[in-house]
Amino acid sequence: GIGAWFGSIPVFISGWFAPSVVPPSRLIAALIVYELFAVVFGVIMIVRSATAKEQLRGQEIALNFFLFMWVLFGLLFLLLYPARQVSDLVWIIVPLWILAANELHRHIPTQPVHSIAIGQAVFIFVLAGLFWYTIAATTRTVYGTNETLTQYVILIGSFILGGLTTALIALGWNWEISRRGLVIGVTAVLSVYSLSVMLGSSQIRQNQASELWSIPPSPAQTQLMTKVLNEISNWNTGFPQHIYIVSMVDTPSLRWALREFPEVQFLSRPIRGDLPAVVITQESDELPTLAEAYRGEDFVWWTNPGWSGALPPDLARWFSFREAPLQKEKIILWSRSDLYPGGEIDQEDFTGDY
Repeated sequence: GIGAWFGSIPVFISGWFAPSVVPPSRLIAALIVYELFAVVFGVIMIVRSATAKEQLRGQEIALNFFLFMWVLFGLLFLLLYPARQVSDLVWIIVPLWILAANELHRHIPTQPVHSIAIGQAVFIFVLAGLFWYTIAATTRTVYGTNETLTQYVILIGSFILGGLTTALIALGWNWEISRRGLVIGVTAVLSVYSLSVMLGSSQIRQNQASELWSIPPSPAQTQLMTKVLNEISNWNTGFPQHIYIVSMVDTPSLRWALREFPEVQFLSRPIRGDLPAVVITQESDELPTLAEAYRGEDFVWWTNPGWSGALPPDLARWFSFREAPLQKEKIILWSRSDLYPGGEIDQEDFTGDY
């Protein structure tokens, strides 16, 4: 463990001289998109600590100041570090959530919640659902039409209605009831949102390039290629993973995908005169001999974000469905022609010179 820790130091130093791949603005966007709950209540706590010190104890002010400086300087360091990745935000997420938790602690009700506050919270939750579905609906309408204008009015009106409801309840009853209903409603909305983005990035769209949190490049059609290899092996050997494979592509993702195939070799090119059942190459490799004796099928193996800024150009479509432009790189799976019914090759004339 100590050796691994010291081994990471040269990697960290070399990162200062590496070309920047992730723009700094993408880190800010990812922090807001994925940690909106912590950002909202953390910022409120920071502002309250700076403006209402008489309501806080000295130890609490010192702790909040320490956490704020941790978040501030940690974020500045990540923005300046050339080899930054969005996943490096984990270094500042923990203190940010502690700040948010300190703020939420103030709003835990010690007495039964008034029914008006509960009704206000439910209304805010409904408005948030209307806001979300309206954003999704904008992706299906033509920009500049009356329907689009109506949708934008609904988006803005959702915030206005939420603010008016809060103000009217504060005037009609009191600010404490209004504040409690607002906090409960916003907390419920942000909790559902946080759960949604967490499941989307870690389960539903795990390691996909359309998610800001993933580290590019992301693997794409790995399961599909493995399924094809299993079928070819079953046809010819009776076992799903006993086919002879030579891969001219040597990457960790491909090694992991082929980990259950015992007869796989990673070579710069097949041995002269050898006719492996399957050969895997990159799409850019020009190997005319393979085309004579093999049948090729391409698979998207690497995907990278196809935008240069913080977020994709069609923000509504990405926010609703995580659809974004992607850069795709493919590999080709070459299977020998005689493995298929009616297919044959003349092995004596085949020199194996790839």
